[in-house]
Amino acid sequence: MHTLLARRGVVVPYLTLHRFASECCGFGRRRETVRVDDGEPGVELQVDFGRMGLVPDPSTGRRRVTHALIFTACYSRHMFVWLSYRQTTEAVIEGCEAAWAFF
Repeated sequence: MHTLLARRGVVVPYLTLHRFASECCGFGRRRETVRVDDGEPGVELQVDFGRMGLVPDPSTGRRRVTHALIFTACYSRHMFVWLSYRQTTEAVIEGCEAAWAFF
C-alpha cells in the first residue's frame, strides 16, 4: 500500500500507514481458528479429484490426461487413489466401489 500510495503522489510515513492499517483495518491481527475434533476411526472419508497430467494409455498407445480420484480416511490418513481418464459419474462410481473394497 505504501508503494501504491507513493505512485499516486500520496507520501505518508510507513509507520503512520502501518498504525492506521492496524487500528482501522485490523491489519496484523491474528485470526481466530477453530479446531475441529477428529472423528472416530472409520467414520469419515474425504474424496477429491486431482489432475495427474499426461499418462500413456495402453489401449490406444497415446498419452492422455489422467485424473486421480483420491480417498483419504480422516482419522488414520490412509489413502486410496483411483486413476481414470474421465471425470464422469460412472468413473466416480467405479472408483468408489474400488475404494470400498480397499478400505
